[in-house]
Amino acid sequence: MDTSAYPYQSLDLPIETRILTVSPGDFNDELICSLSHMPISSQGDHEPYDALSYCWSGSVVTEMPADPNQIVKGAVYGKENGRTISLTYEMPLGDMLDHDYWASTYIRQGLPLPPGPIIIDGVQVTISGELRRALQRLRGEDFPLRIWVDALCINQLDFAERNEHVRMMGVVYENAARVRVWLGEEIGIEVELMRTFDIINQLFDELFVERRLLERGASAIEIQSHWAREELSRQIEWPKLAELVDRAWFHRTWIIQEIVNAREITVHIGQFKLPWENMVVPLTGLRQFRLDGHISDYKGAKAIAVMDMLRRERVGDGLECSSLPLLTLLEEVRDFRSTIASDKIYGVVGMTKHKMAVDYTKTSEQVFIELAAQYLHSGSLDILCHCVDVPGKPPTALELPSWVPDWTTSGWVEPLYIRGLRANACGTTTASLTTDLPTGTLRIRGRLLDTLEVVGVKKQIPKTRFEYSRRIPEQGPMPEFDPDPAHHNMVYDEALVLNDNETHRELLQIALPHMHHAGCCCSELGALSHTMMCGRTRDNEVPEAGAVLAGFETFMASHIHGESAARVLQRKADQEAEERGLAEDEAADFYDRQKEAYEMVSGAYSKWCFARRFCKSEGGRYGWVVDGTRPGDVVAVFYGAKFPLVLREDEELKGSYRIIGDCYMHGLMDGEAVAEEHVGREMEFCVI
Repeated sequence: MDTSAYPYQSLDLPIETRILTVSPGDFNDELICSLSHMPISSQGDHEPYDALSYCWSGSVVTEMPADPNQIVKGAVYGKENGRTISLTYEMPLGDMLDHDYWASTYIRQGLPLPPGPIIIDGVQVTISGELRRALQRLRGEDFPLRIWVDALCINQLDFAERNEHVRMMGVVYENAARVRVWLGEEIGIEVELMRTFDIINQLFDELFVERRLLERGASAIEIQSHWAREELSRQIEWPKLAELVDRAWFHRTWIIQEIVNAREITVHIGQFKLPWENMVVPLTGLRQFRLDGHISDYKGAKAIAVMDMLRRERVGDGLECSSLPLLTLLEEVRDFRSTIASDKIYGVVGMTKHKMAVDYTKTSEQVFIELAAQYLHSGSLDILCHCVDVPGKPPTALELPSWVPDWTTSGWVEPLYIRGLRANACGTTTASLTTDLPTGTLRIRGRLLDTLEVVGVKKQIPKTRFEYSRRIPEQGPMPEFDPDPAHHNMVYDEALVLNDNETHRELLQIALPHMHHAGCCCSELGALSHTMMCGRTRDNEVPEAGAVLAGFETFMASHIHGESAARVLQRKADQEAEERGLAEDEAADFYDRQKEAYEMVSGAYSKWCFARRFCKSEGGRYGWVVDGTRPGDVVAVFYGAKFPLVLREDEELKGSYRIIGDCYMHGLMDGEAVAEEHVGREMEFCVI
């Protein structure tokens, strides 16, 4: 993109911006535009305008971009406007963009649209292919389009103007009559997507309007059971939903602010368009009732829920700032991308109460390190829980100490405190630390508590399965894709159940290796059952021990043998009734108590242990750690920190440690480590 030829005139900042006016025309007509200054007052001292939310680069995310020179063979067969279409092709992938039937294959492989020219006030300017295509699709045939576009309305070569616009961005989108979301060109799944949204809405109507499950107080587990029994649920095109929420737009940091401040939103996919609510309501409903297991690890699914929540606060409740603290918001948008790494912070800080100067003259490393040091020296060590070192994480150009979160990479799991778990591992101690920013060293006092002996490996983290749907035959072996959604969903569910069985068998083998031989003691079983809940219910209550054991028994039987919980519960109730001679109402009461205990354990497990690996320490403690933790890593609690951390000694700098992630360790979460002198060893840690 090159706007250097355009003679930008200085703005009266911060009360003025520019607006792009696109002349009417057909899709293939030349783009004739003009830029004019516009007051940014919130009092409506300007003509109505739209604001564009889009990706500067390609609209589809791929880990391995396809080679545009690769020769692709294939065929198209179907009916269009009453006539039969039957075509075969053999051509370079890059040439497909210019063909009506095959352009979607080009887009689907993550290849960028070529940049192209537009005319602004008589000056030819080259813009990105994605922006050019958006303007071609959005302009009207009869009326001009007044639209704010960051790439053109901001002089990108003027750092002072860019800095000031970051502060103004929320007002720009808040004052727009409508925000137009450009997801990109069609990729051939849009008809199935619209049908899937209709199916989801029909299912919600059946469960919540016709059967009134919410009015009757049905639990999430009961709602999931009703959903699974509905034949219509098997027709949901989960791979298509996965491709939708994995489009590049959902990974972009700046969309958060753009959507949160929007009054009205229209979503565009090529020639398709739909109101924001038509996409958001079905997807947030799936997430609310934990029905989105097929796509839960796709970050776009989470992004929609986050944006919808923040927008309801901003637009619905009239809050000037989000109720979320900055660290929580940074974690929620951690998987979003930005061209400049520091925009991961600058793009959201304006929505919070946190005060921070926007300064693009600083390196991204400086911005990240200074933010971490600011939190640490304020006495808040929560920021350390955001530090993760996971296998296979995306490469990063940033060089950061392990005590500084790299907000540009994912850890696949949220810190336990973000998920809401209560803990106070440090007891009454307060932070005692120093930072040396030039060397990137943190020195902090605490206790070295234990060493990890075994860490589970069976659980698949993450559990996404639909990446292959974008691959093309000539790229090599590709799993057989079944176009029947019911059969595809069944195969996917069976794979999940199989991995779930293996995961929980491994868990028992790690925790109770002697169980089938000499039996296990009550203390071990009690510790294990409480560890499955991280010692708390979903509502953070301390559970009653007897209920925990009962729920744990049903939970493990269901997960190890692949049976439904209802079947396991019924068998337990029948056995109890037979052995004790219970009357029918007594057996029903027993069933209800066991069901309540199971739901307590299952609910806590799904909330606290999500995407974590089970572990056992040399001291015999059970726990949950982040992916990438290894046997030999140590568990420590820093004074002033609510949660223990897993550390790894540096191989070259002996005596220095790197943070791997936060953890739950049974028996160390409520100050036991600092209250009892015999637990662990007090020391000053050197964290690099």
